[in-house]
Amino acid sequence: YYRGWHNLNGIFQDLISTYGLGDATTVLFGGDSAGGLATFYHVDHLADTLAAAGAKATVVGMPDSGCASTADRTRVLSVVLHRLAWKGPPSLPRVA
Repeated sequence: YYRGWHNLNGIFQDLISTYGLGDATTVLFGGDSAGGLATFYHVDHLADTLAAAGAKATVVGMPDSGCASTADRTRVLSVVLHRLAWKGPPSLPRVA
């Protein structure tokens, strides 16, 4: 129960302490299918973890196909994601 959460935090800490993730200027966090869904769930946590470690990186999430289809919620989520894909939220830098 919640072992995945501990694994995720351990991986983040290892990337920061062993591989210098805390020195990055831009971090692209993404996945597809279940990993895309995990991107939605954890991108803000990664940004908070990096900030707590003193990093000044811009963290950007790029989920690919991370939505389960359930009637009306899928239609609404699809519209929101489509708008984000074209306009982007105001807090994220646009990549040319």
